[in-house]
Amino acid sequence: MHRVDNFQGLGAIRPSVIQKHASPCIRPPILPSKGTPDFSHCRPLPAPKFCPSRRSEPYSNRQVRAVNQSNMISDQLQTETASQQNPPHIFSPRCISSRFSTQQATHSRQRLIAYKLWDDLCSLVEHASPVLQALQQSMFAQSMKIRIIAKYAESTLLKYIPQVLTFCQCMSDLGVEWESMCTANVLDILLSFPTSNLDADSDGFSSMAVMKALRWIHNILQLPFPDLYIPPLSSLMDCQHERKESLPLPLYILQWFEKCIIMNIGSLQHRLIQGAALLCVWASLRFSDAQHIKWSKVVIDSQSVRGISYRTKTSTAGMAFGINHMGFLAASNSSSRSWIIIWMMLLDQLWSQLRASEDDYACPDFLFVNISAQGTLTGPLSYCQALRLLRECIASVPESGMSAEQIQAYTLHSCKTTLLSWSAQQSLPAEIRACQGHHTYVHSVQLYSRDDVFPSLRLQQHIASSLLEGWKPQTPLQRGSQPPIKEPPVLLAPMEFFTQPQFVNFQWIDDPDIFQADNATDDKRSIQADQESVEPPVLLQKPSASEPQPRPPARICFLVRKTTAHVAVADSDTPLGYKPKCGALSSNQCKLQDHIPEGCRLCRRAACLSTFQRY
Repeated sequence: MHRVDNFQGLGAIRPSVIQKHASPCIRPPILPSKGTPDFSHCRPLPAPKFCPSRRSEPYSNRQVRAVNQSNMISDQLQTETASQQNPPHIFSPRCISSRFSTQQATHSRQRLIAYKLWDDLCSLVEHASPVLQALQQSMFAQSMKIRIIAKYAESTLLKYIPQVLTFCQCMSDLGVEWESMCTANVLDILLSFPTSNLDADSDGFSSMAVMKALRWIHNILQLPFPDLYIPPLSSLMDCQHERKESLPLPLYILQWFEKCIIMNIGSLQHRLIQGAALLCVWASLRFSDAQHIKWSKVVIDSQSVRGISYRTKTSTAGMAFGINHMGFLAASNSSSRSWIIIWMMLLDQLWSQLRASEDDYACPDFLFVNISAQGTLTGPLSYCQALRLLRECIASVPESGMSAEQIQAYTLHSCKTTLLSWSAQQSLPAEIRACQGHHTYVHSVQLYSRDDVFPSLRLQQHIASSLLEGWKPQTPLQRGSQPPIKEPPVLLAPMEFFTQPQFVNFQWIDDPDIFQADNATDDKRSIQADQESVEPPVLLQKPSASEPQPRPPARICFLVRKTTAHVAVADSDTPLGYKPKCGALSSNQCKLQDHIPEGCRLCRRAACLSTFQRY
């Protein structure tokens, strides 16, 4: 084997071609050129570019694009597109579908708009605010600006910030500087707006509303305003118009709502609104409280329905509520004869359809629901939509005798005031009424009033039993010496119906220690026993001093089954000669005891508790 180039020694450049034979190298023929070859298909792909991960950043970037004041409305409509380009580091719930929306997703979009307006306001008043000037020296200035307003609701921010921006624009038009701001300048600008909220313009701006916004921004940013709490500026806050109060809903309308749910009367949308209104009546909830309840946090058992409203007017950490199964047309507090079970099974069907069509993780967080023409859940109702549907339901009540003007007197807040008005007519203790209305009565109660629903359940049981015994609430007077609305006579007769709780999505807790009727064809003895179970506890009764009180028996007995002890009363029709005071059905497995055995608990029904407290 020899080299082609006939080189005998070693060189600096090593040959690249070696031939085994000594014959000359046979080269392929040189073909004519056909032009410049195209190697585009052989070119390598461009190198990928990776965006830095948020977790890799040392600190979050909270820079928010400023919003032009003249194009404020158009920027709000483009919020979602802008947020995808520069999304701030705030909580954004998972978006299920464009056809379905939750309250949390709505609040997230509104907070993005509020943050952009806040950034625009800070850029205008930064030179006049000592708070913002102090933040300029910090490397976390942008994030701290966001934290200043993080505790305020989106509705508050979207109400006050545009009003302050309008005030700043008026200052610029009049040539007023912050250094020379005086009471006369503020008064001149405020008087350019309508004097009251009733005469406000289309934007909702009035001198009273702008004054509230100025006080709010002064407390936050310490702007150099004159004293806004002394005359003549404070005189703008004096409201001379008549105070409005919500009228309680009449008993005739409420029992018709419950009857429509039980007997499937009316459209599906109306029945859903009637059930939500009844729940707000029994639990004394505001409309905003009912529109911030996650369905996954609602717990249903054989005694009550309990849940938590995660966003309320008076509580930032959530507020618990509870409602008994017993309504206006049920003879006992049993889940087998409950209107709310029927209503919640309708919600459970809508929830199942939503999960089947959208996502398994879809969870509504509102009770006043909006459904499409096909009967599917689309999202929450606004206040105006819910108010219109509620008044339509009131107008559909037969033989109500109400005119259109009288129906206009009822609002969604009437649901909250109904049971509170009835409990005041019953002269119930203020502590229990405060718990029912989710109010703080004393400082010692404030810590526990948000999660203790048992006083509310006892108050509801007392009201329901009083109504079944024949008590009727008085018709309240309207403001301004207006004549009361005439209510038709009401006869509350318990209906015999049976409901079998069947839930796929809601949390159902089955308590085997509570005995209930298995069907709707119970004999008269069990119905009479159920009526005895609605006796109010001693805590809610105020016996008259003139009436002698019966002495209780010398001894008390208990009927014990498994881990529950019921107070026993004499009954010759039973094998043991005793029956549970609460009306639970006795069986051969019950044992008669003269004390509560160790490891057992007393029955929590009102009849057993009230009898046990007398000893």
